[in-house]
Amino acid sequence: MQEFIFKEGIWLGEGTIALSSSTEQIKFYTKWEIAPESRGQIEATQTIQLQGENQVSRNFFFFTAITETTFTLTIKNEQVEAVQALGSRRPRQVSWNYTAGSTLEGRESYTNLQNQQLLLKAEYGSGQYQTMIEGKLWKKLES
Repeated sequence: MQEFIFKEGIWLGEGTIALSSSTEQIKFYTKWEIAPESRGQIEATQTIQLQGENQVSRNFFFFTAITETTFTLTIKNEQVEAVQALGSRRPRQVSWNYTAGSTLEGRESYTNLQNQQLLLKAEYGSGQYQTMIEGKLWKKLES
C-alpha cells in the first residue's frame, strides 16, 4: 500500500523543472513533512528550493475525504490562496488533478519504485505555457 501522504513521515527529493518557453532545466530539492491523520484530515508541508537559490517556497496540502481509492485535496501557498484537487490512490501510485479557474491546470503523480523511493511526474499549464517536473523522492530514515 502507498505510504506517501497517508503515513506520517518525512520525504526528501530532487529533480528537474522544465519550462515550455525555455530549453533550460532547473534542478530543485524538496522536502515533504507529513503529519499524522487527525479528525479525517492529513496536513503536509512541501518545501522547495531551486539550485543556486537561497530562498525557499512552501506549499501547504490538506487531504480530506480520504477513502481506500480517492481523496480530495486543498493546496495553498503564497501565490495561490486555495486550489481544490481530486486525488486517486492505487497500490503503487498517488496522483491528483486540479483546475484553478480558467487560468491553471495541473496534475501530479507519485509512483512507488524500490527501496521506499517514488518517481515524481508533474505538469502544470497556464495558457500556452507548460511546466514539467520530474524527480525522485525517498523516505527519510528515522534517526
